[in-house]
Amino acid sequence: MLKDLLDCMSQDTISTPEKTDQLKDELCRYYDNPVFLKCKSMGDLVKMSLKEMLRQNKKNFQGPSEKKHTIN
Repeated sequence: MLKDLLDCMSQDTISTPEKTDQLKDELCRYYDNPVFLKCKSMGDLVKMSLKEMLRQNKKNFQGPSEKKHTIN
């Protein structure tokens, strides 16, 4: 259901091009990730931001037993 909403947002014009470009720049700086500059719509930006938040959250809360260990 969430995926359907995000897909719809990605195809719809839900903001002005100026505001979309502004958010691209701000998210790029906030996450220090240029991938946001490739987004074409506000929906794409929301989708990418959610992915980035989940990625960072997983990285921050990954317990020691979940980290991969190498055997020498």
